[in-house]
Amino acid sequence: MRKEFQPNSLFAFLYALINFELKSIPKLSDKDHCQLLRYMDEKQKFSSWGYHTNGLLINFGDNDIEIWYMFYKNQRIQRVKI
Repeated sequence: MRKEFQPNSLFAFLYALINFELKSIPKLSDKDHCQLLRYMDEKQKFSSWGYHTNGLLINFGDNDIEIWYMFYKNQRIQRVKI
């Protein structure tokens, strides 16, 4: 009998519909955020992803890694710095 995988909270993030944007620049700008937001908007509108679309903006061009997680909540994009 074949079982269907049911992700728990630990693995749910790994199986989400995510757009990745990797950068290696000294500092992220509004333009970098807007680029990922446009990609997410297109996926949300023109694919089956819909409001399950997520995004990760990762910059490793400085001494510290900067990570932003973007997701839809109540049909609006939210940004969280990790």
